[in-house]
Amino acid sequence: MKSFWMRVIVAFVQFAAVSLSIPVSPSQVARSDFCQNAPTTIPGSTFDRRSNPNQIYWCAPGSQTYITFTYVANVAGNGLQEMIDQAYSYIVGHVALEGDGLVPDGGFDWDNFGFSLRTWNANNHQMTWGVLGAAAFALMDYMNRYGYGSATFLIYDGVNQVGAGTIE
Repeated sequence: MKSFWMRVIVAFVQFAAVSLSIPVSPSQVARSDFCQNAPTTIPGSTFDRRSNPNQIYWCAPGSQTYITFTYVANVAGNGLQEMIDQAYSYIVGHVALEGDGLVPDGGFDWDNFGFSLRTWNANNHQMTWGVLGAAAFALMDYMNRYGYGSATFLIYDGVNQVGAGTIE
């Protein structure tokens, strides 16, 4: 009888050791940051836990590009909207005429209607026109839904931060 209970205890201990070593897949781990326009989408394929809870994550549809930004202040009137629309149209036109490639001089500046959109390379990476266009579209998409305003933002292409910028 003693050997029967000893076998049961040994079997239980072995089972417990195996069950505790089962890996947890990343999809089972809770994540707190997501794209507000796609609540089931986690920005990029890896995640940096040093994120700021006041930042907004917004994904560009159909791409791996997303932005994180901090809204500074709402702006009245249509000037900011028109300036961003013009900048986006210029970027898309550039890609259509000359193809995708690196943004020259590490940055993009667009001024009109008393507002400016400024971007620059970041994190030892370089922006392409396509990524810049997707980021500009993501900004327009968010602001068309929630209102236009000044902001600071970071541009990600997948897991890499490739740029930063401001709208003023």
